[in-house]
Parts: sequence; C-alpha cells; structure tokens
Amino acid sequence: GVLLSATALTVSSGDLIVADANGVVIGHSAQLSTGAIPELQLVGLGGGVDSRALIAGFGSNANSGIFQFLKSRGTSLGGSGIVSNADELGFIEWHVDDGSDYVSRAAAIRVYIDGAPGLNDTPGRIILATTADGSESPTERVRLTNGGLVILGDGTTTTYPYATIG
Repeated sequence: GVLLSATALTVSSGDLIVADANGVVIGHSAQLSTGAIPELQLVGLGGGVDSRALIAGFGSNANSGIFQFLKSRGTSLGGSGIVSNADELGFIEWHVDDGSDYVSRAAAIRVYIDGAPGLNDTPGRIILATTADGSESPTERVRLTNGGLVILGDGTTTTYPYATIG
C-alpha cells in the first residue's frame, strides 16, 4: 500500500513508478538542469553529508552494492537489439557552477564498445577525460582499450611529458 503524509510517501509493497518525462527529486522541491534535466536527482545543501548516494550490499558473502548501466539498441523497453562498435555504454560527468549555469564539466569517465560485439562477446574501452583551463568540456586524456593497451593523450602524440611508468 501507499501511505502519504505531510512529511513522507511510504510504499510498503509494490513498486514506486514515476511516468516518463517526469522526475524524482530527493532533497529539494525543484529539478536542476545540467544542459538536460535528469529524471533522478539527489540534491543537497551544504555538500558533504547532504549530497551523497549509497548503494549497499549486506550478506555473509563477498558481494557488494552495484551501480549498473545498460545499453541496448532495442527500440522498446525490454526489447532486444545488439550494440554496435563505438556505442557509448555509460558515462559519469562532474558538472560545476561556472557562475552562469551548471553545464560546464571538469571531468568525465566514458565507456564504449571497442570492437565488433557478438553473443557473449562485448569488447569495451574506458575513456578518462579532463577539462583544460579555459574550456568547459572534457577532452580524452587516457584510453584503456579492450586489449589492455593504455593510450595517453589524444593517441597521436608519441611523447608524454607527465607519464610515469613502473
């Protein structure tokens, strides 16, 4: 059942479903935009304790909490459609207030398909990106390919003045 009071919405059985194009905001009364309006927002004032998310796993085993991304080329919810080479699988961005809006980003981690996928065969790559001084968009700085190769910089440079290996 659902219990609605002046201070809480409690769902004691079943699922809480929010229709598409609507959102859930936790910790505030309005949605924020980072160039797009995310449908799930945790908003805290004062930072630190007020701005945290927790995914926890409890049990007498080696398992932990898991944050998952899912990418399919299926055209309906739950539909099937194999991903293609270079498809973006998920990314995390760090947005900042630059004095005008929340669109500027300081860094990002992106994951892509990195080769021809097939049944139980999904090669991937990870991109680490940071934003240069005077810019608002992250640029690729490190790439880890599906073969374990680490590429520093933009992949075209052969000298890496800040690299330390070993």
